[in-house]
Amino acid sequence: MPTVLHQSNLPGLDLVHRGKVRDVYALSARELLIVATDRLSAFDVVLLLAAPSFLVWSVLGATSGIRAASGAGRGRELQVSRRALAFAAAGIIVVVIASTARSATQARAMSIVGRGGHTAGWVAGAMWDPGSYRINLRVAQLYSRRGHCPVALPYARRANALFPLAPEARRIRQSCE
Repeated sequence: MPTVLHQSNLPGLDLVHRGKVRDVYALSARELLIVATDRLSAFDVVLLLAAPSFLVWSVLGATSGIRAASGAGRGRELQVSRRALAFAAAGIIVVVIASTARSATQARAMSIVGRGGHTAGWVAGAMWDPGSYRINLRVAQLYSRRGHCPVALPYARRANALFPLAPEARRIRQSCE
């Protein structure tokens, strides 16, 4: 059974902050040491699922009581056909389903990666969330350190495409090409 660290304790360093998923120590007046876990918290998932909900409430709020300007400060209510409303509702439903599916795949990727530092977990995480810079970069690092550049290169390219100015993704890509 692997040993699990429940709380960090670094004698000689000043503890600045202790939280559920990270502890912060002062190394000097200008440097901090952050000890973080790879734990997926409910807060992370809530942030992922908030975007589809925000979109729905924004569209509903923007379209309720549509008024057109006519005259000085007065307006009249626009009549929208049932067909147009049904079409708009179907569009909103499609966007919400796609956004929720994307959020679910991101949460799944985080939970897979959060199981440990094994390469297979990171590769599976990249499969579930190919748009994650952090996951793609980590897979590229793991393979490039082993000298498996042909396997590392697609992940490095994907990470580099997500953040073109990030130096680590560029470094791996240049060393493997």
